[in-house]
Amino acid sequence: MKKFKVLYSPGDACCNSVIDTLDKLSEEMEFELEKLDISENFNLASKAGAVSVPALIFEEKLVFSGDLSESKVRDELTNFLS
Repeated sequence: MKKFKVLYSPGDACCNSVIDTLDKLSEEMEFELEKLDISENFNLASKAGAVSVPALIFEEKLVFSGDLSESKVRDELTNFLS
């Protein structure tokens, strides 16, 4: 099973929305999701090349970052996994 990391900032509404979407999709698309709070380590986002949060990372590669709709998150994941 693939394991993704999502970088987020606590209390950020767009982060919460994207994380909710990723939680739902993790069951449908069968992947694990590790949530990493960037307030504890600001270097996480820049190391992965993310310019904004939330950011989804797989094996240190940026899949996407920013506030995306559920359909856009699904599209980005589908493209990445195919």
